[in-house]
Amino acid sequence: MPVSVLLLARQYEFFLFSNSHLVTKTFLIVAYAFLISKLVLPYFTSPLRPLPAPQTSHFFLGHSQEIEGLPPGQVFRKWIEQVPNQGVIHYKGYLHLGSAIHVTTPEAMMDVVSTHAYHYEKPGMARKLLSMILGNGLVNVEGDEHKKQRKNVTPAFSGRHIKDLVPIFWAKGHQLGDVISREARKDGSLEVTAPISRATLDIIGSACIGKDFNTLENSDNALAKQYSSLFDIKSIDMLLYYLTNEILPYWLAKWIPLRATVTISQAASRLREITSDLLTEKQQGMNDGIRHQNDIIAILTRTGNFTDDTLTDQLLTFLAAGHETTSSTLSWALYILATHPDIQIRLRNELQPLLHTDSVMTADILDSSSYLQAFLSELLRLYPAAPLTTRVTLRPTTIANIPIPTGVLVIIPIWALNRASSTWGPDADLFRPERWMEDSVKGGAPALAFNTFLHGPRSCIGQGFARYELKALLAALLARFEFELAQGQGEPVPDGMFTVKPRGGLRVKVREL
Repeated sequence: MPVSVLLLARQYEFFLFSNSHLVTKTFLIVAYAFLISKLVLPYFTSPLRPLPAPQTSHFFLGHSQEIEGLPPGQVFRKWIEQVPNQGVIHYKGYLHLGSAIHVTTPEAMMDVVSTHAYHYEKPGMARKLLSMILGNGLVNVEGDEHKKQRKNVTPAFSGRHIKDLVPIFWAKGHQLGDVISREARKDGSLEVTAPISRATLDIIGSACIGKDFNTLENSDNALAKQYSSLFDIKSIDMLLYYLTNEILPYWLAKWIPLRATVTISQAASRLREITSDLLTEKQQGMNDGIRHQNDIIAILTRTGNFTDDTLTDQLLTFLAAGHETTSSTLSWALYILATHPDIQIRLRNELQPLLHTDSVMTADILDSSSYLQAFLSELLRLYPAAPLTTRVTLRPTTIANIPIPTGVLVIIPIWALNRASSTWGPDADLFRPERWMEDSVKGGAPALAFNTFLHGPRSCIGQGFARYELKALLAALLARFEFELAQGQGEPVPDGMFTVKPRGGLRVKVREL
């Protein structure tokens, strides 16, 4: 070791110990200043103090202790039902450092996502995490850049184009059935969330970039493995990741070897490499004269509005958001079918005359099943893939006519709003597709109360895609199998940080028809 380094270390050691009182005083002053500025003053001066809040007996833990370990949305729904409010409730986190508000009515939610949509943006921590996984695609950008991307991407998700993709969805549904039949044990049982996830990844590959990744038959596919590592991160590891990145600056937090940090960093890097290679392959094919391709990336490429980097960002966004959300919803669909044999029978009986045909599956055939449409709407209401979303105010604004200052975290509890008895009635928790066939619902009354895809300029651009994909996959599986829960499979617990799936997977028992 160089002598200069040793001398410098000795000088620092001498300063540290000879000025121990100074070091202690400095630490205490910094700690005191932190407590005063971040805890004491906000507690007494916060403009959110007058807002209604749930009772809490713990000053330091705030309301956080009520949320830990519970299914997403459960506590928010209890607060919506029990705390008198006019559209917002004040939420207090650990040490009151995580203070936020959450909306409690469809009208308040519309103020955030539609009326004043550009008064808000995603929280900084969420945007950093999403930028690693999704790049700076449509889901992650804000303001004018979001308006520009939304305008340029929308044509690729037009109704006619999405309907033309139904044969792809249908064919993959049949292939998924083959895999389920092959992987089922002698008693007919199997875990279904894994093959479902691979099937939806294959679909988004075909529809998005014109390439079937065939992960359904090859679970060792590099793309499938990277997404599996990301979406299988345990909730406790993600909580540690969030806390570390909230407390420490990003440049320091990324060097702390938490399991989530390592997994996200490695997977994000590998995913960008893979998608960049896929895009290069795609562009080469188009340059070689294969110009009549009708997948999403081909459509975006022909507009001339995207650079290679921005196309890679969009591809990352579509691959991740477009397969895991649908996979989550289809997993819950099989749980509902397995536990509601009457619904399963009615659905199959309505579909059978439509499916026993020599014609190619089309969107019009799927649309002709009114009960399938109702089943899907009820499924999406009770089991939204994303249980909540968050925003931060960029400027002073109002929610439900209540003034909200700049820099406030706003929680939109999708799961809770979709189950609110004030909107959906006393049977809000019941899975009842018939509610969507009643005149009050068919007339559009609950439009604002159905929040799975959100509303306004940041509503899910792929909701039409998701609906047709789910209808085709459900129809293909119902035509082939009867479903019931496998022995030992209890009521699944909703879990997950990115999307909500049954904790530990879902085991069902199938019988081929």
